[in-house]
Amino acid sequence: MTFSRARATILSAALVAAASIVLTALPASALTENEGYDVSYPQCASEGSSQIQQLGSVGATSVVGVDGGKLFATNTCLVELLKWAKAGPIQLYANTGNPGPTVYNPNGTVAAQIKNWPIPSRDRNSANRPKPCTNAAPDSVTCAYDYGYKGAKASYAHAVAGFKAAGITYSPSAVNWWLDLESANTWRGHDSEYPEPRLTGLAQANLDVRNRAAMQGAHDYLVNVAKVKQLGFYGSPNEWAMIMNTTTLFADHPYWYPIGGATSDEALAACADTRNVTGSGLPVMVQYQVAGVDINQRCFPASSVTYTGTVSTLSKHRMRLGARVVGATGAPLHGQRVYFTFNGRTYSAVTNSNGVAGIYIVAPAAVGTYPVAADLRVNSYAASQATSSVDVH
Repeated sequence: MTFSRARATILSAALVAAASIVLTALPASALTENEGYDVSYPQCASEGSSQIQQLGSVGATSVVGVDGGKLFATNTCLVELLKWAKAGPIQLYANTGNPGPTVYNPNGTVAAQIKNWPIPSRDRNSANRPKPCTNAAPDSVTCAYDYGYKGAKASYAHAVAGFKAAGITYSPSAVNWWLDLESANTWRGHDSEYPEPRLTGLAQANLDVRNRAAMQGAHDYLVNVAKVKQLGFYGSPNEWAMIMNTTTLFADHPYWYPIGGATSDEALAACADTRNVTGSGLPVMVQYQVAGVDINQRCFPASSVTYTGTVSTLSKHRMRLGARVVGATGAPLHGQRVYFTFNGRTYSAVTNSNGVAGIYIVAPAAVGTYPVAADLRVNSYAASQATSSVDVH
């Protein structure tokens, strides 16, 4: 999950040995009641590291990387990690990326074709190509979507096999998942190791559309097909804004972000600072490092909902269900999905930059007073509700 972990490189024996020495100064008791670790293949004994043994207790939660540092790579010691992590609550994270169908050399010449790029000649199973992706146009937005979708499918399959081998009796869908976004894990136009040559004819804005599509594909597989308990996103605020181009498509999901070397108190303070994560969702975990170890501070985001819609209307007339959502400081929260319950039906709308969400409906034919509720079901970490009533006359 850290920069070195995102690369598809193996840590040298010297680095691993150094990390092991430093870790002796970090006993499990150093964790607070709301902290835990995140681990992946560099922490495995099978990779020459003794970090898992030295970490000891998993803490409040452990986040385990199911992939081998990049999309479609296998974490060969996933079972080892899961056997350690199952002593406490488990969460999982999967790598993401969008290299495009072709890898180029720095001079712009073609180096290789991406092995797992979903085109018909390689993927005859439509489950790997949920959107149109053809040989004639492999570098399309829909192909990028399919790549992300297929990658998440592979990550989930890794988790299923790992759970079974580790003796975990419940499904990976029963835990919280995170999609890990890092520039080093190859996104179009944002990774110096994979330069985007001019011969593609695509401007950065076009590349970013494909990047968002790949992330959407990964999201859709885990949410709509695997039906995981909760999906969130990991990434530095700067990289998120750069690669996802400030989109608010995923702002109603929880967000987990790194702050580097810090203290527990500094991580807790960062929980309340949403200025730099706009568009990414409410922070629910902050990752910080001590002696080269990733520690995660759980956050408990505060929010409040106020009903701002119609309270009195004529029968069969157009009316508005509305709400405003703010955070702990009173600042509006945008991109949050609000659910309205009225007259036996549920509607939803997403808040705008002012924290306001609304939807127009037709008032009931029968006169009377109807209860209305506005629920902010942001994620499993935060929720709030406002209730009111509508007088139909």
